[in-house]
Amino acid sequence: MRASASVPGTHFSRAPDEATGGISAGSEIAAYEYLFSDLVERILSLADQPNACVEYIARELRSLVGARSIFVYECPGSAGDHRHRLVSVLPERRRPLGEDLRLDELAGLTHDYEEARFVSAGPGGRVERILEELGLGDSLAIPLRYGRNRVGVILLLDLLDRANIGAVLESLSNMSSVLALILVFCAIFYWII
Repeated sequence: MRASASVPGTHFSRAPDEATGGISAGSEIAAYEYLFSDLVERILSLADQPNACVEYIARELRSLVGARSIFVYECPGSAGDHRHRLVSVLPERRRPLGEDLRLDELAGLTHDYEEARFVSAGPGGRVERILEELGLGDSLAIPLRYGRNRVGVILLLDLLDRANIGAVLESLSNMSSVLALILVFCAIFYWII
C-alpha cells in the first residue's frame, strides 16, 4: 500500500471529526514532520559517531512509530555479495530473526520500492507471505536511497498501532534520502576502521 492510500483504522485521509479529535490530516502530517525534523537535527549531532547514529535512528523510529522490532540493512556492496549486511537491530534479542534468510529476502524484495510502504502478513505477494511465515504482523519498509542509488532498507516489524500510518509513511518517505546518506557514511566508516 502506498503512503497516500487510506489504511483501515487510520485517520490520515479523513476530514476533521470526532474520531480524530478535530485534528486534520494536514496537522497530523505537520506534527510528524516536526518530530522527524527533530530526529534529523539530533542525527546531525551524532555525525562523528556513525554507528551510534544508526543505533539512535533505530531507537527513535521504534518509539515514534511503535514497532516491536527494527532492522536496518545495508544493500550488498558488490556483484559477489548476495546478502544484506545487518547494521542494527532493536531490540538486540531479535538479532536471530534479523539474520534469518527470509528477512534478507524481504530486504531484497523492497529494492523496487520508491517510498516507504505499509505491508501486512497474508496470502498476497512474497513480502506478505514472508511476514506470515515468520509470524509477524503489520510492518513498514523504508527503502534507503539517494538519487538512483539504493543503499539499504529499514524494516519496522510488528507495528503496535496503525493510527496515523499515512502521516508516518509520508514523513518517512520524505526523510529516507537523509537516512540513506547516513547509512552510506556508516558503511564508509565501517570499512575504514
